[in-house]
Amino acid sequence: MTHSPGRPLGFDRDAVLDAVVDTFWVHGYTGATTAVLEAGTGLSRSSLLNTFGPKDALCLAAADRYQERIDRFLLQPLHEGLEGRADIEAFFRQLADLKDSAPGSSGCLIVNLSVESARRPEGLDVRIARYRQSLQAAFEVALVRAEAQAEVRPGDVPARASVLVALAVAVNWAARCGDVRHARVLAGSVPSLLDDLAAGTTA
Repeated sequence: MTHSPGRPLGFDRDAVLDAVVDTFWVHGYTGATTAVLEAGTGLSRSSLLNTFGPKDALCLAAADRYQERIDRFLLQPLHEGLEGRADIEAFFRQLADLKDSAPGSSGCLIVNLSVESARRPEGLDVRIARYRQSLQAAFEVALVRAEAQAEVRPGDVPARASVLVALAVAVNWAARCGDVRHARVLAGSVPSLLDDLAAGTTA
């Protein structure tokens, strides 16, 4: 069921969807019960149902909204930056900074959903794959730029990007497990990793 076109909602749909994102981010799919979603959004069950549909649809909408945030604030600079290595290091610094306060201290919404043992909403696997592919593609673009600027040795860009994806996931998972300090240590290892890739290059 969806809201009838032309009829004012009486609330800011985007703001509510952002609150839905934060609720699933902190509590997970299973923990985001009807009562928790009502408390997190300030809306009743019927208002949530009429606007977004059932819980599965709400979770998918949250995943899509979260991906939009990731694309805009973390991945776009990797795609559009002027530097290679510096842009990668900036990504991990920003990622680590996000772990210092809620909801970022809960890790990553999509990573969290991907490891939950509860039944996944149909369509969530597509979002999980898209998240990983978007990280992979952004790191590949930045690494190609780094190679062109002789900041790293020529090498297997997809494999190197996969390592960076795994490291980003590890940073988020460390935060989810309550160890923000370790999340920062992991993120802080990127310069050394890139130093290893740069060994033997000449500027």
